[in-house]
Amino acid sequence: MNLSTLRSLALVVAATVAASIQAQGINIHRVPKEGDSITFDMKGSIELGSQSLSFDMTSLERVAKVEASGNFTIEQTEQGLKINDQQIPVTGKPQSTVYKPTGEVATILGSDIGGEAYRMNNLTVILDPGKPVAIGDTWSRTIKGDPQIGSIDFKADYKVLGEEQMDGIDAIKLKCNIKETAGQRPESSDGIAWISKADGSLVRLETKWTAAPIPGLPEPANATIVISRVKAAR
Repeated sequence: MNLSTLRSLALVVAATVAASIQAQGINIHRVPKEGDSITFDMKGSIELGSQSLSFDMTSLERVAKVEASGNFTIEQTEQGLKINDQQIPVTGKPQSTVYKPTGEVATILGSDIGGEAYRMNNLTVILDPGKPVAIGDTWSRTIKGDPQIGSIDFKADYKVLGEEQMDGIDAIKLKCNIKETAGQRPESSDGIAWISKADGSLVRLETKWTAAPIPGLPEPANATIVISRVKAAR
């Protein structure tokens, strides 16, 4: 078998594998494993009126619990924070978020948790389409807010852009657009997410926030955000 024949055979095999993947579909589903942890770095800039702030925050996220119902708890601990290159002390106290199997936020546990926390979490959720999808497929989810916790109705739209390696991890690339559909100043996010093909966890997110209710700021702000995995799950 000569080199030309080998190359032709390789192309046929590659095309067959790609067609098989498309036929089987891609699962956009988080499969958490209790005890797994990932370190993330979140960099960005916040625009508040005429002011601009840059920040860099490192946090550790650990799967603290996986319930029989499929709900799972992510415990997040801030490990470092810089604002305009100035180091800011962090408490080190963890905050826990309980997610439904669909990816929807169920409960946030911690001190001083208000509606802003739920609304901010909703800016970055990846909601399960409920079935395998193919490259180019789209899906939408509409979630009702809960006045008791301060969350607001929102709609999330997703599109599968492809499969690629990101930071050495086989990932699924998604277009994500999330927008509140109620309230006086609806927040929204528009970005690209890469999620691990192995377990559906976040690998990287590049997004823009509009009218985000960032805790500690006097009014909603616009921001450009990059969240990247800096340490693989163990």
